[in-house]
Amino acid sequence: MKKALFITILVLLSAAIVSAANINVVMKTSLGDIVLELYPDDAPITVENFLTYVQEGFYDGLIFHRVIPGFMIQGGAFDSLLNQMEAHDPIVNESYNGLKNLRGTIAMARQTEPDTATSQFFINHVDNPFLDLGDENAVSEDGYCVFGRVIKGMDAVDAIAAVDTETVGSMDDVPAFDIMIDAVAIQTDFNFDLDINVQDLAVMADNWLLAESSEQIKLTADDGSAADEFGKAVAVDGNYAIVGAPKENDNGVIYIYKYDGTEWIQQFQVPSPSSNTGDNFGQSVSISGNFAVIGAPYYDANAENDGAVFILTRTVDPNTPWSQHAMITSDDQTEGMLFGYSVDVDNGILAIGAIGDNVDGDQSGAVYVYEGKTSGWEFLSKLSAGSDGQSNDWLGYSVAVDDRVIAAGAVNDDDPNTDSTDSGAVYVFGENTEDEVTYWEKKAKLTASDAATEDWFGYSVDIEGNNIIVGATGDDDEGLKSGSVYIFENTPAEDTDPNWIQTQKFTASDAAPFDRFGCAVAMNNSLAVIGARYDDDNGTNSGSAYVFAKDQADWFEYEKITGIAGQSYDYLGHAVSMSDYYIILGAYGDDDKGAASGSAEIMNICPAADLNDDCAVDLLDVAIIAEYWLL
Repeated sequence: MKKALFITILVLLSAAIVSAANINVVMKTSLGDIVLELYPDDAPITVENFLTYVQEGFYDGLIFHRVIPGFMIQGGAFDSLLNQMEAHDPIVNESYNGLKNLRGTIAMARQTEPDTATSQFFINHVDNPFLDLGDENAVSEDGYCVFGRVIKGMDAVDAIAAVDTETVGSMDDVPAFDIMIDAVAIQTDFNFDLDINVQDLAVMADNWLLAESSEQIKLTADDGSAADEFGKAVAVDGNYAIVGAPKENDNGVIYIYKYDGTEWIQQFQVPSPSSNTGDNFGQSVSISGNFAVIGAPYYDANAENDGAVFILTRTVDPNTPWSQHAMITSDDQTEGMLFGYSVDVDNGILAIGAIGDNVDGDQSGAVYVYEGKTSGWEFLSKLSAGSDGQSNDWLGYSVAVDDRVIAAGAVNDDDPNTDSTDSGAVYVFGENTEDEVTYWEKKAKLTASDAATEDWFGYSVDIEGNNIIVGATGDDDEGLKSGSVYIFENTPAEDTDPNWIQTQKFTASDAAPFDRFGCAVAMNNSLAVIGARYDDDNGTNSGSAYVFAKDQADWFEYEKITGIAGQSYDYLGHAVSMSDYYIILGAYGDDDKGAASGSAEIMNICPAADLNDDCAVDLLDVAIIAEYWLL
């Protein structure tokens, strides 16, 4: 009955909609999905041309054949053997439409003459005004036509831009391994059969009003054993996930999983490169594009427990799909520095927390910043609290990077305004350029509006765009150490200065003392996942995680995840991560392969048929698909 009603409503809506709308296209690549919003009103000829190739399946199986970081990624003409496909006739250049070649926009590639574009396109990796019509520094007086933009999947674009390249014959900047365009389809073509039809409606009907995350599965190490603590750290990006087991073999192992379209398979594992015990290799992990980052804070690099960070890069060798790309230690390391206590990498920027650094006092903490280059990782800056810093602040207890902005927690910071000890703080750092010299500096210090002793604000942190989420796992609002989470939003106070304002504080709907809600946080688009590792739903300290969603006004609790057959002392939610499509939760106390062998649980965030990112398939999604019906 529900499906019949669904189809009836869809037909009525389809007949009623007559106006043109922007069109979303999904481009599935070997480094992740890219969702493009196309602009038929601004570039009607170009969009029609691009969609013709899409609907013919022309792009499926081709590669990105030209990649220049800091410029663009280009595809749409060559297969993996660099055979050029036969394209349709050239089209008229619509660069006069006023759209600019900004980061994330898609434009047509062409020859020197303006009206020569056929199938090739490029996605701008940065703002490229010299490609715009009328720019004073334009490389062509005719400009290059922009006809859409990336609305989801810039992490995949960044990953593609980061690959090593080589010269092949007469072609420069060819990726050293194939970056495949697996399939391209209009977003509502859920089965990628190059048509929007009843089968796609069936997908929507099956997901109608689906209201929870789905396909939750448990991951354990193939060789797991007692006390490994697999799941102590987790991260997910695209179709790859990384899990740390810092106690395995007494010094740590990390595992990388890949989703092959059907299931998550253990693709690779890497033990600590040291034979010493107690490295805690895998205590912190991060993954972005082609890079996987592993912190080993107790690794003895130049002094006892000074710490190190290891970076893996993806390869084309099926037997060794990941290889060590770099080992990073700081030039000023000292004993007990714990370099690598926290790590995060995004768009080639790597932040490393070192809570034992003494730059502003004994164990005041610091954050080290590196940038990935073709030749290796270049040190950019060492960040500290400066005049605000004090001994035992532990800056770098948590770190997060997004769009060259870094947020770092200092859990033991003391708030002088409320005379609170260990209330905690988060520092925000960003780039400035002066006299053509780029440097990093402190932009803001965030504290809770109701700071109190041992709130540990900054125990966890994540940043996305204009939003920062902060966990205060010691907050007592719902009972002693029940925990809470704060949201900050950035509104520019001046032309360049950020003005981070606390906009909301929330707690779990079923909060209880010692749940430690906020022990881990992650944010993506309009969703956030928050760990509460001592929640007792499935037994003492079994743990849980909460999914919060944002509507036009506020964040609200959307779903609670208690795990698959959870038991006491699993500590589910100790670590959390999320991407565009997946949530992963660490449960380092799980006993499936021995006491505290550990596990991780991974699940889809939302149904595939959810088109407006509200994690439900409802009339709003029906209205969207209706605009594509019989397109």
